[in-house]
Amino acid sequence: METLRSIPFPLPDSSISSPETPHGQSPLQSPAFTGARAVAMSSTSKIFAATEGGHHLLRLENYSSTKSAFLNGQGVKSHPFSIGGHRWSIRFYPNGINAFCPRYVSLYLVLEESVAS
Repeated sequence: METLRSIPFPLPDSSISSPETPHGQSPLQSPAFTGARAVAMSSTSKIFAATEGGHHLLRLENYSSTKSAFLNGQGVKSHPFSIGGHRWSIRFYPNGINAFCPRYVSLYLVLEESVAS
């Protein structure tokens, strides 16, 4: 079993963002939301690339204690692991990553570095 180490890492303001339309406006400022009714918008994207498989198990024991030990915006980081020629880690915030989501768990897959030659 892997042991997680506690690393508080405050995020710079630029890492907190809100969804934006292609024109750089927030969704509520976009022309689709003018007036009393909203206009449905949709889009689709596909990315085709070579794939590699792998897995990393992040095991969290005693979730309730972890949730009470960390404030909103504080979290733990897994040990790095390699999959597909890259080194990754997982960041886990038991009380959310920022003030906008204090009642949610936040998980992030972080690309630490490329290890492919």
